[in-house]
Amino acid sequence: MNRTEGHYVHLADSYDYIWSEYPWSQYVPWMNRQIAERIGLRPGERAADIGAGTGIFIKDLMQHLSPDQPLACLDPSPDMLARLPDDARLKTVQGSVEDLMSGRAVLPYPQVDVLLSKEAIHHAQDLRQAVRYLAGLLAPGGRFLVVTLPPLLDYPVFQAAFDLFARNWPQPADICRYMAAAGLEAELTYDQFPVTCTREHYLHIMEQRWLSVLSTLDEEQFRKGMEELEHLHPEKIFTFVERRAFIMGRRPAA
Repeated sequence: MNRTEGHYVHLADSYDYIWSEYPWSQYVPWMNRQIAERIGLRPGERAADIGAGTGIFIKDLMQHLSPDQPLACLDPSPDMLARLPDDARLKTVQGSVEDLMSGRAVLPYPQVDVLLSKEAIHHAQDLRQAVRYLAGLLAPGGRFLVVTLPPLLDYPVFQAAFDLFARNWPQPADICRYMAAAGLEAELTYDQFPVTCTREHYLHIMEQRWLSVLSTLDEEQFRKGMEELEHLHPEKIFTFVERRAFIMGRRPAA
């Protein structure tokens, strides 16, 4: 098991709790609407979610699905996939983007009309190659939506995590450029959701290492970072924004 897989095994039990409990309880339906409205999924279209996790962010898409044309949910973590809704409109596919590219994982469709990847594409070993491959799965008129964090975090985090994230997180503009190079009409936009939460709750979810970048720190680095965070942010209420980049690529119609 690699570090990324271990991170999501650790998070699987608490993932939906982190996003569904106050103060993120209103963020989840907001993000569901953002995804559904941007994609515009129509009945009968073939769709795949790359890095589906527990499916918490696809609930608005599901109203346009049927058991005959299920949403293919690809994720390398069986622990995350096991927490998908028990619904015939969802088809689980265990594997990573690399598994898909090598044929070790197979989608139920040779081509798709819609691809979604929410905060997962950054795990690809070669981002440019992964975007090109996924874009190649789109049928004429197909849409490919990537949702990702900007590399400069708006969250209250300690300096080591902030620097690590800024160094290693892909630039949304690069993803947009990779889509364009793969023959898609690509557009980058941003939106944000304001969050206010108690100090106790925020520190609790930070202790869960909910940001995948935190899993790259050893125990001593993480402990010192949390001590720094508590010192820098003594306030009882944390206020910040969930800011997201939305990169939409469209395959021209035939």
